[in-house]
Amino acid sequence: MKKRIMALLAVMVLGSVTMASAGVKYKLDYPHTSIGFKVKHLGISSVKGKFDSFDGELQFDGEKLVSLEGKVEINSVNTGNEKRDTHLKSDDFFSANTFPSMMFKSTKITHEGDDLSVVGELTIRDVTKVVTLKGEFNGFADMEMNGMKMKKTGLALQGSINRKDFGLAFNMLNGAGNKVVDDKVNLTIEIEGNMDMGM
Repeated sequence: MKKRIMALLAVMVLGSVTMASAGVKYKLDYPHTSIGFKVKHLGISSVKGKFDSFDGELQFDGEKLVSLEGKVEINSVNTGNEKRDTHLKSDDFFSANTFPSMMFKSTKITHEGDDLSVVGELTIRDVTKVVTLKGEFNGFADMEMNGMKMKKTGLALQGSINRKDFGLAFNMLNGAGNKVVDDKVNLTIEIEGNMDMGM
């Protein structure tokens, strides 16, 4: 009997440790989250775009962000120009038919006050590279609407990648020798998350 009680206590303790280590999860609030990018055109102006379909999750230990994961659907790319979007989905760039999504998974997150550094693995066209995103953690907020209470969080991140590192190899010069599309792509990510009440 004593052994059974000890075994039960051990299971309860281990279970509580597992739950504690799992932290608190937040799901992306789609209407208040944006995954955007900007790239120079001909070296004189910038084209902005975004992805309209994505999914992701944040995990916290207390008030510290400890994990960030996301998946973006390539076919949802939107630069406001249908012809350009079709070109971006082609083999010159994302090859959306073969590689329909890109993914990010954090490996290290550092807090310095409200400043945030997120190091992680970005996968595009089955090529995975380590990238660093920096930004600001905006804290938490409580919200009540239609009698429903909700816990929310928000953060903003920026970074840059070289598109050719991921096989987005389109390379064209205009008559004057300027790159039509620059290799450097700037990323701008605004995230609002809702506490996952299913935990």
